[in-house]
Amino acid sequence: MSTSMIGAAGGLSAEDREKLIPENLREGVVLFAGTAREIVGTFWPISKKFEYTGKMETLRVSPGDYEVEVAGAQGGAGGARYQNFDGGAGGKGGLVKAKLHITAPAELQVYVGGVGKDGGDGGKDSGGAGGDGGWGYGSGSKGASGTVSSGGRGGGGGGGGGSKIGLADGTVYVEASGGGGGGGKDGGSGGAGGGLNKGTGGSSSAVGGAGGGSVAGCTQTSKTPGGNAGAGYISITQVRSV
Repeated sequence: MSTSMIGAAGGLSAEDREKLIPENLREGVVLFAGTAREIVGTFWPISKKFEYTGKMETLRVSPGDYEVEVAGAQGGAGGARYQNFDGGAGGKGGLVKAKLHITAPAELQVYVGGVGKDGGDGGKDSGGAGGDGGWGYGSGSKGASGTVSSGGRGGGGGGGGGSKIGLADGTVYVEASGGGGGGGKDGGSGGAGGGLNKGTGGSSSAVGGAGGGSVAGCTQTSKTPGGNAGAGYISITQVRSV
């Protein structure tokens, strides 16, 4: 687990406070002798983006208003049938945008979902293996293996992992679920995505379902089921300090 920090922090030296201000805004800025909170509010936004690492991370934030964008991961594609066509595509992850108001210094927990693995292709005398689900806040499920009938059928893709940022007690969070894995060609079903509004796995040859999303204790500004292709991510921007 790693910890990052965004926002104002008291007791910093003038040199460190200056580093909080974007370089193109530093010329002519007067750095006060007090804490950084007294000056940096004028120079927001300051942003941080989290990408998939396969583990939970934490982010320390100061009081203020934040805009967040949370994307769940896409499911893996279904495998091909032996000497035949490919399976279904993996469903895309959900995409949620919201506003957070933080009233006191806090530590947020950050989970970024990973893409589900593709299902294996069928062989002459073997079905394709199901793809593993991607890690996340609610990991995706493993796809089903393909059977053998006139050649091996494709394995289902694994579901994508869900992404989430919020307080450890769950009172404030933004969550985007993973997409379902695609169904193997004439074969195994895809695994479900991870998260609270997970995409369903595609049946034989079908495309995986889109991931959704949800929020608690904050203001949702938009939600796009199936709005993200590829790995999940989370971006957070402080737009005002208090």
